[in-house]
Amino acid sequence: MTAFFVQMSGAPGAGKTAVARPLGARLGAVIIDFDVVKSALLDGAVEYAAAGPLAYRVVWAIAQDVASLHQSLIVDSPCYYDEILERGQAIARAAGMRYRYVECVVDDLDEIDRRLKSRRRLRSQRGALDAPPRDLGADPGETGAALFCEWIANMKRPGANALRLDTSRPVEIAVEEALAFVTRSNDS
Repeated sequence: MTAFFVQMSGAPGAGKTAVARPLGARLGAVIIDFDVVKSALLDGAVEYAAAGPLAYRVVWAIAQDVASLHQSLIVDSPCYYDEILERGQAIARAAGMRYRYVECVVDDLDEIDRRLKSRRRLRSQRGALDAPPRDLGADPGETGAALFCEWIANMKRPGANALRLDTSRPVEIAVEEALAFVTRSNDS
């Protein structure tokens, strides 16, 4: 059976986890959720500024271990930086896995705000467009619609094997589209 490395991406509230969980169940994939790791570090008294970089070190270590077993996996994390995208691709390549990038996209900021306010919030997560994670505090540079627009516009994307998934639709439809994309036979 083919093993997949699926790199989920998208702004907070775009539906990465909502798609990753049922997609992972359908693929029999291990899901590595960046927010779970970062929140655990924050709960362990790691300073906010250090928690993100440390969380990525943990995520990549787990991803490499899972990939070495040739087990399908999904990394649930936004791709704000080239190194995040490159690291996922490198792990997949080294393990001989099929790499897929799925970016969850919601263009309606009111919908994103509603989702942020209504979800079960982990410590590392935003509570609304204008509510940064509690450990970050109130920093005007870290809130608001302008920040989300910047994140959405500047998300890092690969040149191939990428899907921009409209997650404003019912999650079941988005999961089916993601599953068809991930399991397609060609790599282009």
